[in-house]
Amino acid sequence: MRTVFISLLCFPCFLGAAIFLCYAVWQVKPSSLCGPFRSLDSMYEAGKVWVRRLERAGPQVSWLPWVHRYLVENTFPVYLLSALLLAVIYLNIQVVKGQRKVIRLLKEQISNEGEDKIFLINKLHSVYERKERSGAGRTQEGAAPPARPADHRAA
Repeated sequence: MRTVFISLLCFPCFLGAAIFLCYAVWQVKPSSLCGPFRSLDSMYEAGKVWVRRLERAGPQVSWLPWVHRYLVENTFPVYLLSALLLAVIYLNIQVVKGQRKVIRLLKEQISNEGEDKIFLINKLHSVYERKERSGAGRTQEGAAPPARPADHRAA
């Protein structure tokens, strides 16, 4: 419950900050008097200027303009990667929850089996005690000397 509450608090704040930052980077015209972006129409153009310089720099960094072109200018791969990552995280969370539930059920089953074993052992003990009592009663009757007939000679 705490995680959901914190998520509900943090997600709108993150979304608001991200929207504000994106608006500032793509729409707001930088100051023309000072700052690193003074000759540009937006801060986003600084990335384009940097990529053009990298293209002219040589083959050692030729992969950087490709990364910028396909990951920054074309945002579909980023969204796709984000969706895949979120799906993997969600599935991992669900698997972990399922495993915890199975572990809880197995612990409960083990405890129930222990109680069943205790019950059966108690039943066996009571059966053996009954057999011992009935067997002891029989042996006492069998151990008593048989009654002798009265001796007629003495009379």
